[in-house]
Amino acid sequence: MSRKTIWGFAALIILLIAAGGFIYWQWSTVQQMKEQAAQDDKLLEEENKPEVTAETPIDFTKPPPGKTFEGGGHWHNGEWHDAPHTTPASTEESSVEPHVHTWADLSLEERKQLVEIFYRERGLKPPPEGYEYRWTSSDAPMLDDNGEPILHPIGEPIVKVETGIGFAPTPAQYQRYKALQVQYSQHMQAGNITEAEQIAADIALLEKEAEGEIPIIRVLLKSSGLSDEQVKEKIRQAADSVRRSAYEAHNLEYLLD
Repeated sequence: MSRKTIWGFAALIILLIAAGGFIYWQWSTVQQMKEQAAQDDKLLEEENKPEVTAETPIDFTKPPPGKTFEGGGHWHNGEWHDAPHTTPASTEESSVEPHVHTWADLSLEERKQLVEIFYRERGLKPPPEGYEYRWTSSDAPMLDDNGEPILHPIGEPIVKVETGIGFAPTPAQYQRYKALQVQYSQHMQAGNITEAEQIAADIALLEKEAEGEIPIIRVLLKSSGLSDEQVKEKIRQAADSVRRSAYEAHNLEYLLD
């Protein structure tokens, strides 16, 4: 074998050894990197693992430290509540309707008690038998000039005299007014329409000139148990009983003659 051939084999062997060493070094490096990566993952997993702490079991037969069952303290769903446990009120409506008492359902004694309460709340005593109090529109008793509540006989008319504006002539105007009324009637009966219309205009003008304060009489009567004719008669009598004094108070009494 020639020397050149021997050196060729030697160079090949050296090359193979070098290549094998390089391959082994590369494999060894990769393995170390894998092992290092696995160790890093394990450390990261250990760091992220939740911390587990040992808990002491709760004895629900005893209150927590510093607490007591006295006053309603209690355990509820694993939590301690200082206040007593309450049960929500039922929202279901009762199917039984309550009985509403009417005046007819009450006994005589119960009615008497209610009446006494009604008057007592308004600072009054029950009125004497056969009488009733007069009331204002604001549910308060009417008072007289002395500040006392006004009593009124039950079933009798209530008469009010107020002041309004109306025909309030002087005696002279009233005499002329009556004369014009007579002339108007005469012309109408005779068919003198033109003259009657002129006198009617004179009467209207006089009524306008003679406007002033006059008494207005109002009568209130509860008609329970009375016929229409009886009501009218009671109202007429009540109005007549105060009419003259009312007109005299306005110096118009001659209008009633």
